[in-house]
Amino acid sequence: MVVLTLYPGDGELPFKGTQIHLNRPISHRLFDFIGWKKFAEYINKYQPDVIQANASDTLKFCSSSKYLFKWKNKLVFRNANKMGDFIDSPLKHKLNKFYLKNLDYVISVSKECEKDFIKTFQFSEDKIQTVTIGVEEKKIDALSPDLKEIYSKGPVIVHIGGFVPEKNHETLIRIFSCLLKNNQRLQLVLIGKGKLQEAIRQEVQEKGLEKNVHFLDYRNDILEILKRATLFVMPSLIEGLPAVILEAMYCGTPVVAFNVGGISEVIKSGQTGELVQKGDVDDFIQRVERILGDENYRDEIVQNASDLIHSQFLNNQIAEQFESCYENLLEPEIKRGQLRILQIIQKKQFRGAEIFCCQLSNELEQKGHEVQVYSIFEGSADLPYSKVINSFQRNQSLRYTDYSGWKAIAEIVRKFKPDIVQANASDTLKYTVISRQLFGWKVPIVFRNASLTSFYINGSLSKEINRFLFQKVDKIVSVSESSRNDLNGLFPSTTNKSIVITNGVNLGLQENRISSPFQNGKLNIVHVGSLTSEKNHLKLIRIFEGFLETFSEASLHIIGDGPLKKIIENAIQNANLTDKVIMHGEMPNPQLYIKNASMLVLPSLVEGLPGVILEAMNFETPVVAYNVGGISEVLNDKTGYLVESNNETQFVEAMKQVVISDNTNKILKAKELVKSKFNNSLLAEKFVKVYRNTIAEKKFN
Repeated sequence: MVVLTLYPGDGELPFKGTQIHLNRPISHRLFDFIGWKKFAEYINKYQPDVIQANASDTLKFCSSSKYLFKWKNKLVFRNANKMGDFIDSPLKHKLNKFYLKNLDYVISVSKECEKDFIKTFQFSEDKIQTVTIGVEEKKIDALSPDLKEIYSKGPVIVHIGGFVPEKNHETLIRIFSCLLKNNQRLQLVLIGKGKLQEAIRQEVQEKGLEKNVHFLDYRNDILEILKRATLFVMPSLIEGLPAVILEAMYCGTPVVAFNVGGISEVIKSGQTGELVQKGDVDDFIQRVERILGDENYRDEIVQNASDLIHSQFLNNQIAEQFESCYENLLEPEIKRGQLRILQIIQKKQFRGAEIFCCQLSNELEQKGHEVQVYSIFEGSADLPYSKVINSFQRNQSLRYTDYSGWKAIAEIVRKFKPDIVQANASDTLKYTVISRQLFGWKVPIVFRNASLTSFYINGSLSKEINRFLFQKVDKIVSVSESSRNDLNGLFPSTTNKSIVITNGVNLGLQENRISSPFQNGKLNIVHVGSLTSEKNHLKLIRIFEGFLETFSEASLHIIGDGPLKKIIENAIQNANLTDKVIMHGEMPNPQLYIKNASMLVLPSLVEGLPGVILEAMNFETPVVAYNVGGISEVLNDKTGYLVESNNETQFVEAMKQVVISDNTNKILKAKELVKSKFNNSLLAEKFVKVYRNTIAEKKFN
């Protein structure tokens, strides 16, 4: 990725990759032969698959360069406004029609802008689509000290935009002057620069508003300003889909705006903000006063707006849509055929990494790819994979010196000829990497990082071995942001080849066919997990004892197997809970229990992103879990009960709240989250993109 700017500027772009600054004189914007030639030289140097021209003069610049210097790379235009509003002469229309002839595709910022573009230029509907802007998820810091005095005076209304006619500052000042009559404490913060700024300053002074109206230049702390604001306003006359509206919604700041451009695609009156007919100043004032005066109404709008942003407008979601556009544009030239994928798992066992690998492989098969799944060690679990899972049947005690095992993997690679090898957690990393190092096969390795690596690194030797292994894989797909950050912190060299794709669930599972295994009228609490130290079963038993003091009729069902089985059974006997705690062992369909449980509990010490939580959310079962690993990325006070790690008292109280509270809203929010972000079919498409990109990078390097 390379970002190139045409003209000089004093702003710092939030991009860490390669930046090129042409520094062309803006006075040459209509004819810049030298600039067009330099641009063509950079195209020849970097050979990009796609060039995206982002609004304004970038269209004429890129199109002219392509026309004159005959480069063939795909040219995409990012249409960020209703261009019909700016085409005010036959000459402008004719020039833009010429520029458009050199385009391969147009990506509009809103449906309104797309319709306008098609109508204005009689542009082909087959060569244009809408992908909105997005918001970057980031930590919002404290308010800058230089602004604290403004915010201490009273409720703050914010407007962000250049001082140009279409932003309509004159009307905004008139609106604010009326609002002040009912609330003298109101403050208006205007952020931006432009040719009309001095005229607006003069108008503020003439109206005697200088104590309440504050002018700021563009800043880097916009989110911090919005987060503490009472209201964001935008009485613009022309817009595409302003990013700042999405940022305000993300920050929990209600929005009042004129209905222009694509704003109505995100602001729905009475739901996610207030939308006013363009020019209706009186209605604008009334909508602002309602939000300022009705805290419950304001909170409802803020919540709805936040939910919309997080479900549809985060940058990672928007980036995937752009990537899909690029791939479709390049499809005829880059054949996207069937892939052969070799999946390596640790063992045939009912553990999250193995279960998700099998679910993923089923989805990949359904999408036309050929998959083979091999386990390193044998196991008895009947995993949910539609085909046979073969096993190398290796001896686990020899995993550091298993020459025959490493050779066996190389033989399968030679016979199957996969395009990609995916190693799924645990010992699969060392087996695949060492096999490739010793036997010289060239297939890229993708490692599935399913937990917190640092928990399993014991001593300097272990760290150095794993450092070597991680250096040799081609891509690392972590199950959560927490898992990725943990790995990148431990081994910084993994940062540039790490991405996150979560676990998911099979939404096609027929819930109504899952009959209850429990007796009616009892509280049945379910835990699903391997019987290992990190799952914290001994503390779970103690937590359950505390819960029984209030709800003595409850039963705890533990599903899973592992090396601590005897120790856990002894702890149950010592606590005299053999009639209350049932050990079910491993089972192929824990969904029977999850779906019909009163709640799922997970007091783990270490986790990546447990698939069992997503299963419970999908089955509308309340979840109580410790805040470890990536659990907080799906579980919070809106979707369940997230408990401070190791706080047993709080865990017991959360379990009690599940019983006595109405959990309807939490359950619905949790299910919506799973459907929108954790669908295995969608996740499989993400994995395919990772495979293709990794293959291409391997060939390039």
